[in-house]
Amino acid sequence: MQDWSVHLQTLKDGNRVKAVAFSHDGGLVASASHDETVRLWDAATDTLRSTLMDHTDWVMDVAFSHDGGLVASASRDGTVRVWDTAVEAATDTPRPELYMPPIDPNLRSIAFSSCDIHLKTDRGVILLPHSLSATISSTANVSNPCLFARGPWIQLDGHDLIAIPPDYQDQILFVSGALIVFHNGGATNASLTLSRRVITSLLGSIVASPSS
Repeated sequence: MQDWSVHLQTLKDGNRVKAVAFSHDGGLVASASHDETVRLWDAATDTLRSTLMDHTDWVMDVAFSHDGGLVASASRDGTVRVWDTAVEAATDTPRPELYMPPIDPNLRSIAFSSCDIHLKTDRGVILLPHSLSATISSTANVSNPCLFARGPWIQLDGHDLIAIPPDYQDQILFVSGALIVFHNGGATNASLTLSRRVITSLLGSIVASPSS
């Protein structure tokens, strides 16, 4: 006997939906629509919480930050918007917390990095301002590091930490926390975990550098 009762409810956007995302706690659903809007829904009650309107073309993708406090949208107008999920249509006029200048009209996908410090799109990486994320402090977090590969650098909370040699810049496969995984030739991969002592030493060199 098969149970097909997994369908719980239908959220009626009213327009063609390009993408849907759940917040990490499952409490909110965001939909990206052809009518240039992002809609936030209460997943438990099936009610529309707010309609986020600022794009001028189809919204192609949406993503929640890991704490659920922000939702980012990528549009065919070439721009990225970041919104506060706490706004509700009944009491607020939702406006983006962050406006990004046009990146590329072919912008199609967006995601938050594991520490909510960067936005990853199919057209590049965006470093978020510190004011937008509760997980970002005014100084680099050494005890709970969030490394990120960006261009020729391994970064920590936006600080250039380790220069990646040109031959290895396309070999970085995965970066999370203090762990770096890279392709090591053939069918093998290798990993590197930076200790707190090493990170502290590298940050000390950055602070002491006259060019910083």
